[in-house]
Amino acid sequence: MGRGLSDLQQSILRLALARTQRPPNMVETSLGMIDKNACRPHVAPRDVFVSFYGCAKPTNIETAAVSRAFRRLIARGLLVARHRFENSRYRRKYPSGYDLTEHGLQEAERLSVKSCQPVRNS
Repeated sequence: MGRGLSDLQQSILRLALARTQRPPNMVETSLGMIDKNACRPHVAPRDVFVSFYGCAKPTNIETAAVSRAFRRLIARGLLVARHRFENSRYRRKYPSGYDLTEHGLQEAERLSVKSCQPVRNS
């Protein structure tokens, strides 16, 4: 893993971090009070298309780039896939989104702190 994260991968981690810091959205259900935000994945490909590329309908190249970025973040142990249907035949192929791991949360926080630091001119 000698190489750093791409701009797209960094953007995905920052977006996921922002989603983990959402305030609770409590709703009453037949099972009691639940946090709707806890039921949602931290980041989904459609969120990345809008935030990184600025479009809701991505091209094939953008879709492939986002797919590769998610795969590489999973391989690094920074994200895990979240599946809407646990016992579905579509489970492996079509995740509903992705969640940060503990390591991913630390890396996203490091990136956020790094991006907030002022640039020093020599």
